This record gives sequence, structure tokens and C-alpha cells, in this order.
Amino acid sequence: MSAEILIEPERGHADSFRFVFTTDDGKIAGRVSVAMEGRPDTRSREEKMRAAQIKVEHLAHAFANAISAKRYAHRT
Repeated sequence: MSAEILIEPERGHADSFRFVFTTDDGKIAGRVSVAMEGRPDTRSREEKMRAAQIKVEHLAHAFANAISAKRYAHRT
């Protein structure tokens, strides 16, 4: 099974990124925010992009774990 994650900055939002996670079975799209709370975020665009990538990778891994453990809702 092949998988691809595309992450792009969201226009007008310095700390938000749009993502599309695509596999042979379909795709999941959404948005992640990487802003630091409580103080100004002085990270570079590259550091914020890496933080977004990590968040999306964790999300994709959590989906895979949930499906393999069959902890998702079934419709009968």
C-alpha cells in the first residue's frame, strides 16, 4: 500500500497548514495549526512546516492503528 502526504501553508494564516493524506483507498484532508501558546512564536517557516509534518504523520499513524485494532465504528 502506498501513501503520500502533501502539506502546504494556508494563505493568510502564518501558523496553519492544509494537508492531504492519500492512499490507494482514498484520501483524508484537513488543517493543522502549529502556533505556540502563551508567547510569540518566533520559529522559522521551515520549523513550522516540520512541526506540521510531524502532526500529520502522527495523525496518519493514529488512523492506521485504530483501523488495525478495529477500534472504529462499523455500519451494518
